[in-house]
Amino acid sequence: MLGWTEEEVIGRHSGDLLQTRFENSSREDFCNKLLKDGHYLGDLYYLCKDKTYLPVEVNVKKSDQKGKKTSILASIHDISKRKQRDEKLKRTVDELKRSNKELKRFAYVSSHDLQEPLRMVTLYSQLLEKRYKNSLDNDANDFINYIVENAKRMKQLIEDLLEYSKVTNDAKKFGNVDLEKVVDIVISNLSIPITGNNVNITRKNLPTIFADENQMLQVFQNLITNAIKFKGKKHSEIHISAKKEEGKWIFAIKDNGIGIKPDYVDQIFEVFKRLHTKEEYPGTGIGLSIVQKIINHHGGRIWVESEPGHESTFYFTIPIIND
Repeated sequence: MLGWTEEEVIGRHSGDLLQTRFENSSREDFCNKLLKDGHYLGDLYYLCKDKTYLPVEVNVKKSDQKGKKTSILASIHDISKRKQRDEKLKRTVDELKRSNKELKRFAYVSSHDLQEPLRMVTLYSQLLEKRYKNSLDNDANDFINYIVENAKRMKQLIEDLLEYSKVTNDAKKFGNVDLEKVVDIVISNLSIPITGNNVNITRKNLPTIFADENQMLQVFQNLITNAIKFKGKKHSEIHISAKKEEGKWIFAIKDNGIGIKPDYVDQIFEVFKRLHTKEEYPGTGIGLSIVQKIINHHGGRIWVESEPGHESTFYFTIPIIND
């Protein structure tokens, strides 16, 4: 492995041939661990005959027998291919992090910069509508309405895109968050649609978790708003619950709405993905994407189980920390 021939090594001391360079430790660490534990397993580099270094995994065991000298059994494995893969993976991860950071910044800045010209388009189209709507023919009135409505829709899309980019850009430090209080605030915020749609919201066993409080407000507000929007013609029932399981909390928000077809249960978390026309149900289709991004940011995952025409249950997990 190191490039020496049999004739070149016979009769020479191993210390002359196995010249080492340690990666995350030292020769002293190696000797101390071997003397203390009688075993060493780790990565290091051996100097080759051509003066290059070969990465290897060394597994050394010490054996002491009464009346006999200490013996050493060592195995050495060439890990150069593994190191190459690790280096390539590290470069890829670093590049993805850099690219992702640039993309987040681009989304935030471009969305922010788009707001001012769009504000002017909205303002003047509304002014045009106010002054000339009844002075023009029906086609012109339709054109004005089209401009106004789409300017409003574009404004909402940009605001939602900014909200999406803020999930990690504006994340606050985590702390203890009482979810009973969070849901109280959400219910207060949504009091008008809750009352107007005759929605009954119940809850059970909501814990205090380690999280970003503002983002937890977004999660529950988006999911409850979603349940209200897609309630169908039934009297709306929404139930929120939580249970502890293997180092995490599993939350469930169950409704008795119109449900989701099986083919769409994964697609609904995609950015701007809509399953219905904007005429049927208003919105940009980014709410669940924001929720998923927040849950991922907290180290959890989110999914939905649904029976079309009857009910949907959104589940998400949050790791238990400092429990």
